[in-house]
Amino acid sequence: AQIEVSKSVNNSFPKVEEAVKVTISIENNSSKTKYLRVIEFFEGEIIYPKEKVRNITPPKGIIAAIPPHLFWNFSLEPKEKIFLEYIFVPKFVGPLTIQPTQVYDEEGNSYFSNSVRLEVKCNLNGRCEREIGENCLNCQDCSCPSSYECVGGECIFKGSICGNKICEEGEN
Repeated sequence: AQIEVSKSVNNSFPKVEEAVKVTISIENNSSKTKYLRVIEFFEGEIIYPKEKVRNITPPKGIIAAIPPHLFWNFSLEPKEKIFLEYIFVPKFVGPLTIQPTQVYDEEGNSYFSNSVRLEVKCNLNGRCEREIGENCLNCQDCSCPSSYECVGGECIFKGSICGNKICEEGEN
């Protein structure tokens, strides 16, 4: 490819509300200067660089919203490689996939990086914060109902299920 794009993070297992640094590497393997537009969609709150965040309002009559994203424009000399960095804070516990970085050149060619998957952990502050996705299955701060048995971070349902047409223990 004329343009090579890759992405990495400094921590694949951050706690919720813990800063994560994302590094995007872009290399021009062609023999001519490339004028590039880079778009990076994200989930969470951008800490740095806030001035690169764009919010797009869809045209009138369009219902779908375009999520906030980071936006860069620059030129890249032949054989030149640059690194773009941003820092964000995940706001919810659980799996999080950072979609591929999109790079477009002046000729209309498009290039994409790899996606990056994170597993956002709870913050272990002694409070079960359901509003950020903590529950008894993913956070030690939360206790499971008696119908679950939790051992070593794994919770297994051990109770009866009302409505399954089987009269189980505890049902009548």
